[in-house]
Amino acid sequence: MNLEAIEQRCLAYLGDTPRVITPISELLRMLDQDEDCQGMDEARLARFLREHELFSVIDPATIERDSESAIQSELDVMTETGVLLTGRIPSNDQVLASMAHSLDTMMKALESGTEKARNDSDPKRALRVQNILKRARELHQKMNETGLTSRDPKENPSAPE
Repeated sequence: MNLEAIEQRCLAYLGDTPRVITPISELLRMLDQDEDCQGMDEARLARFLREHELFSVIDPATIERDSESAIQSELDVMTETGVLLTGRIPSNDQVLASMAHSLDTMMKALESGTEKARNDSDPKRALRVQNILKRARELHQKMNETGLTSRDPKENPSAPE
């Protein structure tokens, strides 16, 4: 295992990907394809990248481990450690736009989940999903009240006009 080769492969990969944050598992799969980079595990790679000034490692927010984890995995929500180039750290506006998009995606999925639970005649699951949806709507409302989301429906279709 050659740390310089790992560094160069990660720099090249993260520089070429259109995504700002890349799951660490994706980096590991890429490294396993290179003979000089094989043998790295997630913990060692995360430690190596955390200590490197050109990389930023981001741990996901944790969600309660019952029905919410299944919902989380269905959404465009970071569920594992991610890595990005320090030079590609998004601006505040980009972060807020991403948050608003993820929240909108999550609320749509939760609405579908509520409907599916009702169609499956599963009132307990429907109630759990509705509670999560209620919290997501409250967060969305707080973001709107504080001006963190766009009022332009073209920029954020879920924002009230």
